[in-house]
Amino acid sequence: HSYMFLCAAELQSRYPEQAYRCSNRGISGYTLQELEERWERDVEALRPDLISILIGTNDVDRALRKGGFDVAAWEVRYRNYLTRTREAFPEVRLVLCTPFVMQAGRLARTENYAERTDAVAACAEAVRRLAKEFGAELVDFHALFERLERAGKTKPEYWVWDGIHPTPAGHHRMARLWLKRVM
Repeated sequence: HSYMFLCAAELQSRYPEQAYRCSNRGISGYTLQELEERWERDVEALRPDLISILIGTNDVDRALRKGGFDVAAWEVRYRNYLTRTREAFPEVRLVLCTPFVMQAGRLARTENYAERTDAVAACAEAVRRLAKEFGAELVDFHALFERLERAGKTKPEYWVWDGIHPTPAGHHRMARLWLKRVM
């Protein structure tokens, strides 16, 4: 049901001769720490040619519930994860996606929405730096949803129903952007 499902459908239907095998290991609600904990099972065991990562929103959410988010520490941890991955798979193609939020649903009503958007924007900037540092493709979902919100043609809930999770229309836009940047 996600943008990655739509990407897999497009790749497999457009290029059947390539026999693409797509494995979506993303788990809603997971953080960078949980991604690291699953590295052996979700990365090493699969020996992928391409790894696409979208992480950060849940890290911000959990940290804000405890008082604050340290983006510098998060970036160091993410860099260490990418270094580990590059060392194990020097030829792997990395795709880093920026996290995003929209002022929609339950998030629009939270007292710390401004702090949340600032923290997610800082994460997105960190991902942009890491993409350059690691020679990764950058898929800027943060910029995509900012553009959609600024366009004002629809309410933010049209794209992201609760401020974090995309609707089918949001997933479709994400898939289009991912395919444009990666293929």
